[in-house]
Amino acid sequence: MSNQKDLAFVSQYLEEISQSNQEGGKIKCLGLRKPKPVQKVVVDKKDLELIMKEFDLDKPAAEQAFKENGMALSQTIKALGSWNSGSKRLYSPIAENFHKRGYVVVMPDYTLWPEGTSEIIINDIQMAIEWTIKNISDYGGSPDNIFVFGHSAGAHSVCLSIINHAIDMMGGTGQLQLHKVKGLFLLNGPYDIVEHFKWESKRGVEELSCMKRLFQPMENHSPTLLLQKHKLNPSYLPQNWIMIHTHRDGVVPYESSSRLYDELERIGIRHLRLIGEDVEEHAKEIFEMFLNVSDTFDSIDRFIKE
Repeated sequence: MSNQKDLAFVSQYLEEISQSNQEGGKIKCLGLRKPKPVQKVVVDKKDLELIMKEFDLDKPAAEQAFKENGMALSQTIKALGSWNSGSKRLYSPIAENFHKRGYVVVMPDYTLWPEGTSEIIINDIQMAIEWTIKNISDYGGSPDNIFVFGHSAGAHSVCLSIINHAIDMMGGTGQLQLHKVKGLFLLNGPYDIVEHFKWESKRGVEELSCMKRLFQPMENHSPTLLLQKHKLNPSYLPQNWIMIHTHRDGVVPYESSSRLYDELERIGIRHLRLIGEDVEEHAKEIFEMFLNVSDTFDSIDRFIKE
């Protein structure tokens, strides 16, 4: 998606929200849900620098974007996902929205490609989860009630890190406590890198993407294929999985989540949920979570209480 399309999408999205709020109606792009009031985000110097870098904007253009859109453009499409861009700062509004609902939230970064190899990325995520298990009680959380959330590349990397650990446990080499993770929340992730590379090639972006260079061999970095290959004991995996995926996602097809769901069900994971959203945009659901107008928060709350 080009920079111009990114900015146009944000402008159109906020315009529809504003119009709907004024009319007291419902918004088509929010799945016919009544909108909640949209709060502006305070943008500091570091946010501005991130916007300029992510969207290739000069400072006047970035400041004008803030003025016109009334929010930080770091919370929009291009900065979300992939293994070579983004940072925890960009997702801080989602953490705040979870926190308002009573969650204790840990927001780690992982090393981005090209500095981050697949092994480094997986290790970063595993160490972040391990740290959380050991230390979350100091911050009012429970080490027995940890859920891990990831979107797009983050969903893939979290899933891969957890499954790799389960494989290590089966082989007697697992030294971490990741099997204590209670559940995963995965949003629009590519869980079969082999199939996703075919999809990227079909879209003509396979050389632009870092995926082919980052994950070799591809089958060893595909959570769905790893579940097919290894006879995993489900007790080494989290027992609660909720996957959300837009039906008409043009970046990562919906089938990516449905195939992972099938494999998890096959090996004996019982508390599974796959929610499909009938929209096109790859990042629309996560964008709604930034604005705190997403039903995903309610879906997660209900899933945890089941």
